[in-house]
Amino acid sequence: MKFSLQPLPGKAAFQQWRAAISALVCRPVCLPPHIRRKVWLSLASQYISSLQLDWNKVLQFAFNDKCNPDDDALGVQIVKVNVIIVMAGLP
Repeated sequence: MKFSLQPLPGKAAFQQWRAAISALVCRPVCLPPHIRRKVWLSLASQYISSLQLDWNKVLQFAFNDKCNPDDDALGVQIVKVNVIIVMAGLP
């Protein structure tokens, strides 16, 4: 069996890859950051693919020139979070 940090196409291949990665992660030795990053990116890509999003619609909605009704409320929430982060002394 050949092992890869990225799963092969197909649901069965992904399940097999995930089981192998799970066994690898359970080892007492920590994974190096570059390997951990590849694993998380592969898991995220699979999850996003499973949602079957229409990326063209997402891009048009997220990066348009028009203001959406909830933009002002969202801006206020971002400011509140930034204030909390600064007050907590977080980076």
